Amino acid sequence: MVVCTSPFPNEFWPMSTALSKSCRAPETISLAEAELLLISITRGISVSTVSQKSNYLTINYVAVDAITEKDLNLLEPLSKQIIWLKLSNTKLSDQQMEIISSLKSLTRLSLERTSITDKGILTLQKLTSLQYINLIGTKVTSKGLAQLKDLNKLTKIFLYQTSITGTDWNELKKTFPKATIDSGGYTMPLLEGDTSELKAAVIRK
Repeated sequence: MVVCTSPFPNEFWPMSTALSKSCRAPETISLAEAELLLISITRGISVSTVSQKSNYLTINYVAVDAITEKDLNLLEPLSKQIIWLKLSNTKLSDQQMEIISSLKSLTRLSLERTSITDKGILTLQKLTSLQYINLIGTKVTSKGLAQLKDLNKLTKIFLYQTSITGTDWNELKKTFPKATIDSGGYTMPLLEGDTSELKAAVIRK
């Protein structure tokens, strides 16, 4: 007799019951099932697949302004499928980062305008598949970021409005020689026909 155990907590019935009966592995959960879990139970979480015919997921806490541990615990059963995670503007703290570090399949992580510091960054050393990280508007310093120097796949780092000072950038480039480090602060050129600028018409006589 085969006994199946659902990866989902009991309060997530009927999802938990359905998966138990079918002996489903978490990485085979469909988009519809993931949406049922994350959207119907919580508030303001967007779920999508990264491509057609793929069970890999992008999770975006788009309307969650004050994230809780319960919100984050919902990710654990889907940890093998989540490769993109967006937690911007959620007030995420260092104490909550340990849950994020368990998502070993993550390739893209957006933490902009959260409350994380160097202490929280330390927990991300476990994310060996990470390729992209957005830390805009956080209190992360160059010393804190350097804790990720052994993540060899990390090639895109966004650091505008952080605690990194002007003298730190050269050192960071040496620490992450393969990465594009975006310091922000640039302005977009005004193109002809740009609606942000209205010019008076020239009247020819």
